[in-house]
Amino acid sequence: MDIEAAKLIVEVLEENNKRLFSLLPQLAELCEADELEKLKRDIARVANGIDMNLYPLVLSQYPELDPLKEK
Repeated sequence: MDIEAAKLIVEVLEENNKRLFSLLPQLAELCEADELEKLKRDIARVANGIDMNLYPLVLSQYPELDPLKEK
C-alpha cells in the first residue's frame, strides 16, 4: 500500500473511534443502565477490533503514522 492510502486509512480509523466513543454521553441519557453497560462493552469491542486488526496492517509498513506516537 502506498503512504497516501495508509494515511487515509489511519484518518478514517481515528474518526470512527472518536465517533463511536462520542455516542456514550448520549446513550447514557437514552438507555437503561444495564443496556448502557452492554453498549459500552460492545463499542469497546469494536474499537479494540479496529486497533488489533487494522492498525497493524498499516503501521507495520508506516510506523510513523501511529496516532499514539509523539510528534
